[in-house]
Amino acid sequence: MMIEIDSYVRHKKTKKKGKVFGYGYQIVGEAYVTTLKVELLEEVAIEGFIEDVYTEWIPCEAEIIQRV
Repeated sequence: MMIEIDSYVRHKKTKKKGKVFGYGYQIVGEAYVTTLKVELLEEVAIEGFIEDVYTEWIPCEAEIIQRV
């Protein structure tokens, strides 16, 4: 399943939830790896967003996010 802009996601390791607002990339070894830029919904952070490689995120239903 493709994660698109405005999708809700949860980070596999940190369990932080948010809404995708953009894409980016990181260079890992000799390859470009796609990243997701996610606006955090659960906490107030200095930056208010987190960026990590695409494979570290899983889709999350909007209804689950709204109940938190």
